[in-house]
Amino acid sequence: MASPPKFIKVTYAGDKPDLPMKANEGLVVIRDMKLKDVSESYNLGKKLFSFSSSLSRTFDRFVVIGGYSNDPDYCLVAEEGDKMIGFAIGTTIAKSELIGYIGWVAVDPEYQRRKIGSMLVTRVEERMQQNGITEFLVDTPVSNLTAIKFLTQLGYGAPVKQVYMSHNFIEKPEGIPINNPVSKHSTHQHAPEDVSPLTQVRVPNVESQKPDVNVKIRLMEISDIWPVFQIGEAVFTESAVNLYRFWDEAQVTDAYESDGELALVALIDDKVVGFALGSTLERIEQKFGYLIWLAVDPSTHGMGIGTLLYNAYESLIKEIFDDIDTIIIDTQASNKGAIRFFSRIGFGITDTFIYICKKVGQEEKASNDAVQQVMDLIEAQTLKE
Repeated sequence: MASPPKFIKVTYAGDKPDLPMKANEGLVVIRDMKLKDVSESYNLGKKLFSFSSSLSRTFDRFVVIGGYSNDPDYCLVAEEGDKMIGFAIGTTIAKSELIGYIGWVAVDPEYQRRKIGSMLVTRVEERMQQNGITEFLVDTPVSNLTAIKFLTQLGYGAPVKQVYMSHNFIEKPEGIPINNPVSKHSTHQHAPEDVSPLTQVRVPNVESQKPDVNVKIRLMEISDIWPVFQIGEAVFTESAVNLYRFWDEAQVTDAYESDGELALVALIDDKVVGFALGSTLERIEQKFGYLIWLAVDPSTHGMGIGTLLYNAYESLIKEIFDDIDTIIIDTQASNKGAIRFFSRIGFGITDTFIYICKKVGQEEKASNDAVQQVMDLIEAQTLKE
C-alpha cells in the first residue's frame, strides 16, 4: 500500500489548486458525499470510533446512511486521488432558531495533523451559513481532550456538560458487556387502551394530617396533549432543557403520534399532574429504552409521582419489548435534582459529554472568553487524570 505524500494541498471541489505543485505533494479535494462513499465512510468511522463504549452515542451504519439521506448538503468527504481519507457529517437541530450540529468528523490516521479535519468542519459551517444558520454545536466525551483542543482551535467554546445515565433492570452474568444504542428510533404503534397496563396507586401525601391522594397512571390520550405541554413549559426552563431538544409543542405531538404506547400521564382527580414521554433506541444487536421527558407539576412535588411514572414506563418496556433490559436517560450535568432522582431509582452515570458551540459574528472578546472556558475545563480534566 502506497504511503501518503509528504506534502498535502487541500482544496474544495470546483476550486483550481495553485500550480505547479511541489514534488511529493498530494492534492486533497473536499467534495459532497456521494452514494459510493457511504460504505467507505462507514468503514473508516468504524475503525476510528470502535474504541467507544458509550451507551449514549455510538458510530454505526445509521450515522452515515441517515446523514446522507436526510442532510446531504452537510455530508462531505476528503479524497486524495481515488482514496477517500476523511468525512464530516452534519445536520440541523430545530430550536428557537435553527442550529447547525456537526456530529462526526473523521480523518484517516495517516493523513491527520494536515488541516484536513479543519477544512471539513469549515466547509460544513460555510454550507450552513449559506442556509442562514449562524450557530454551530458539536459534542464529544469530556475525556477526549484531543478532540476538545482541536475544536477550540476552530473557535468553539462555552462548554456545557451533559450526563448520560443507564439502568439495567435485569441482572446480567458477570463479564457480559452491554451493547451500545444508536440514535435510531424504533417504529411503534398505538397500543389499544383496553389492553394497556394502567396503574392505580395510593400515594401518601407529604403532609400526614391530610388524607391519602389517589394517583392514576395511564397512557396519554389526545385530550392530554395541552396539559402535558403546559406542565413541560413550567418545568423545562431555558436552563434545564437538553441541548439536543428544545421543549415545544412538537415534542408532545411527536411523542403521542410516534411513541404513543410509551407516553404516560399521571392524574389526580382526573387532572394531569405529570407525564413521561419515552421511546426506544435501536441497533443491530440490541434495543434500549430511552426515557426522553419526565416532569411533574411543581404543585405536586414530594408525592412520589415521578417514581410512579418511571415505574410505569419500565413496566411497559418489560411488557412490550422482551429484548430490552436497559433504560437510558440524559440531562445536563448542572441538573443535580434530576441526577439525584434517577440515582435513587437505580441509575448510574455511564457517560459525560461536553457540548461546545460557535456563533457567527460573535464579538472577539465573547468568543475568546468562550474558548477560555473550554481550556479551563481541559486543565481541570487533565489534573483529574
